Order: sequence, then structure tokens, then C-alpha cells
Amino acid sequence: MSEKVRVNVFYGGFSSERSVSLETGRNVGNALKKLGYPVKFVDVNRDFPDSPYGLDCDVAFIALHGEFGEDGGIQDVLESADVPFTGSSAAASRLALNKVQAQRLFSFNGIPVPPSHSARGREEVMALVRKVQGYPVIVKPAREGSTYGISVVRRCEQLRSALERALEFDELVLVEKFIEGREFTVGLVGSRALPVLES
Repeated sequence: MSEKVRVNVFYGGFSSERSVSLETGRNVGNALKKLGYPVKFVDVNRDFPDSPYGLDCDVAFIALHGEFGEDGGIQDVLESADVPFTGSSAAASRLALNKVQAQRLFSFNGIPVPPSHSARGREEVMALVRKVQGYPVIVKPAREGSTYGISVVRRCEQLRSALERALEFDELVLVEKFIEGREFTVGLVGSRALPVLES
């Protein structure tokens, strides 16, 4: 890429991960500046989809997390404006952030997934108290990033409060068998796998 390429770093946002996104965006933007790229920081708010600001760039670096950052929202806006951006497409982002849909797709393609239950809406979610067996389990809001609203439940009497916590973040909740182990991340650029990182 030429040094003339103008980069807009989209950060902040309005999800529960705003503070993390601000830090990510500042670090990314400062690193790009050191490499000689013209950088503009765009703090995204709820008015963004109806506002033209922030689209005067050659490429957008998405440093947003959670809602409107990883769920296809900002990607839809940038695709509509024909602005190239980092990360996956809007459609792929929507699918990946929804843990219930992503798990179904993995299973359909032969990728092992833990046994699980999912439910939508308070009544159905709380009914999981009677369905879930085989502890420990992990309770997750289905469309939230990071570890927000996640609980490891080791005894049945802990499940109700864990479901309540997950519902604070999303009406769609996933309960999976808890698998203890190490966590690894492998980034992909096209068909090329990046080095393995342990969280």
C-alpha cells in the first residue's frame, strides 16, 4: 500500500465493549501513523448510519467490538458506500457473531461442537432450568462479544442466576457443555493462516 492511502479508524461505538474498542482504535491508529499513513479517527455513535462523516477514506480499519462492530452493522454501511474495510463481509460478520447460528453451521460442516441448548425470550430462556443436565455448563448471550454476560455453571442451583445475567445482554441465550482447556486463536487472511496465538 502507498503512504498516500488514507485510513479511517472506526472505533468507540455503543456496545458494552466501547472502552476496549477505544483502546484498540488508538493503538491501531498510532501504529499506522508511525508507518506513514494519513489516519483519521472516527468515534462511531448511534447516528452513524444516517451521517456522511467518516467515509472520506481509501480504506476503513474496523476497531469496533460487539454491536454494530462485529455483527455486520458497520460492514453494511461501508459496503453500501463502496469503502474497502478490514475483516469479514457484512454477511459473514452477522453469522459469526451469532453463536447459535455459527454453532449450527459448524455442526452441519462436520466440525465438532459441544452439546447445547438455546432459547429466545425470557420465558423460553428461563425454561432451560428444567432442560439442562450434565454440569458444568457455560451460559452465553448469543450475540455479545468478549466475555460479557458469560457464566460457568457448576451446579444446577447456579443456572437461574446465570441465565438472568445473560438476558441482560441478549434475548437469545446459548447454554453449552463446559469444556475446560487452553484457548487458541488462528487469524486468516484470505486462505493464509496466521501464526497461532494462545489467549
